[in-house]
Amino acid sequence: MSDRYTKYECIKTELTDSILTVTLNRPQQYNAVNHQLHHELGNIFYDIALDDEVSVVIVTGEGKAFCAGGDLKAMHQFSKENAGGSESYMSSVDGKRIIYSLLDLEKPVICKLNRCRRLAWVRQLRYFAT
Repeated sequence: MSDRYTKYECIKTELTDSILTVTLNRPQQYNAVNHQLHHELGNIFYDIALDDEVSVVIVTGEGKAFCAGGDLKAMHQFSKENAGGSESYMSSVDGKRIIYSLLDLEKPVICKLNRCRRLAWVRQLRYFAT
């Protein structure tokens, strides 16, 4: 596998038979997206697009959760440290890179959810149906 993926700290990769598994790797935080992971997600799919060894991508999360969303603790800490500053926690450039790199990727991307529970979906459907 190419060395292009060794630079990532919050993402693990494993290539098997041209299938690249991309694993969000912050299990203690339920893979919540902090500044570093957000930046890495903004870059990794461009690297994958250039990798001729990869034909399919599987995205998953390490541990019990796929991804809890944004890391609220990290956001709160950032806002305390940068009170009154003009710098934002998450770069809109990285956000656009995540979306555009996924849309432009000419390889199938499969999301492998961890512990997906149908009961939660049923409860939500009942709520919206009433």
